[in-house]
Amino acid sequence: DPGRVIAALGQPNDTLTAAGCFTNGADEKDYIYDDIEIKCYVIGGAEYIYDVLIKGGSYATPEGIRPGSSRSEVEAAYGSGESYGDMVAYINGGRELDITYSGDTAATVEYYMDPNS
Repeated sequence: DPGRVIAALGQPNDTLTAAGCFTNGADEKDYIYDDIEIKCYVIGGAEYIYDVLIKGGSYATPEGIRPGSSRSEVEAAYGSGESYGDMVAYINGGRELDITYSGDTAATVEYYMDPNS
């Protein structure tokens, strides 16, 4: 429930919107905080989270992976994944977990679910 997530995170630093930007006709609404960004698509007045970008060490995955985790910690939790330059993706259907590295340290952790699926 996006409303509960946003309420738990508190007042965002910024909120961005984009009208009709998805192929399914949905609008986009982004909630930006210091260490995390929540992206929603909005259709029929309802918001649905499709992307969570963890930018700071205040938040972690259920497995304890966060920005600042080592590559060996990530691989112990998730395996080797598919490498795309500095990013490693763990793909399961329309859902994806992306870890972007700076050297051998996780810089960002991102959960993504295809809003068009």
